[in-house]
Amino acid sequence: TWWIPRLNLYRDRQRKGFVGGVGNYLALTGARLKGDDLIYAGIATHFIPSERLNELKLALIDATNNSTQSLGDCVAGVLMSFHDEKVNVDLDKAFLSKNRKEIDQAFDGKQSVEDIVSTLESVKSDSQFAKTTLDTLKQMSPTSLKVT
Repeated sequence: TWWIPRLNLYRDRQRKGFVGGVGNYLALTGARLKGDDLIYAGIATHFIPSERLNELKLALIDATNNSTQSLGDCVAGVLMSFHDEKVNVDLDKAFLSKNRKEIDQAFDGKQSVEDIVSTLESVKSDSQFAKTTLDTLKQMSPTSLKVT
């Protein structure tokens, strides 16, 4: 799971390359993302199973301590050596991918939080995503949603 601080993400979302309503959705809901969502959103480039993280940590320490390459080159090489092609990350099953149409409908191009809430309200009877998202937004500080 990976968490995005709401204020920082919203202010930087264009530079992060989020397309459609994904940046606004993440910024306003504070949604936590799993590996497949991180790759889908372009935040992560590699997926390494959690049982290999300690091994990765040691390899990164070793590579950066014993290399004459730039830090970026060292890290890229280690990540590629740990990237497991056999671990199938099905982006079609990622939460963001499965809900992308509704995310874009509710969050893309809206001028205010009220516009987003109105859109979600209009489809909530047909959409579990809209219901859940409305519940999440109602738990947030109204001031925080407005400032974000």
